[in-house]
Amino acid sequence: MLYLLPTPNSFYFRMPVPTELHPYYHKKEIKKSLRTKDRRRAEKMVVYLTEQYREQFEKLREPKMTYPFTKIETTRIEVYHDKVVIEGLKTDPLYPEAENLAVQNLLKQAKIGLVPYNSYNFG
Repeated sequence: MLYLLPTPNSFYFRMPVPTELHPYYHKKEIKKSLRTKDRRRAEKMVVYLTEQYREQFEKLREPKMTYPFTKIETTRIEVYHDKVVIEGLKTDPLYPEAENLAVQNLLKQAKIGLVPYNSYNFG
């Protein structure tokens, strides 16, 4: 399928962004001017761009986390014997399960003594 959009002055590349990748692109479709009036040249450019974006989509779909989480950000953590309070937790929007895994890992660390039972402020 060619994602070619003709306009009066030139051609555009137009390709939908897969729904699960909307948080990464912040839009539903990719639209780029090909800056040419030549249809044959535009078709070649569209084939190239389509391949590039499909590869990008596949890379973004690959699991990124080799550990329970790669990076989390938080503004405050309080660890008690019976609960953990976490404020301002930020994780990768493409991997919503990262938040759950981050909390599980924190609890495991607290249980084995890697995280002291104190309050931490990062701000």
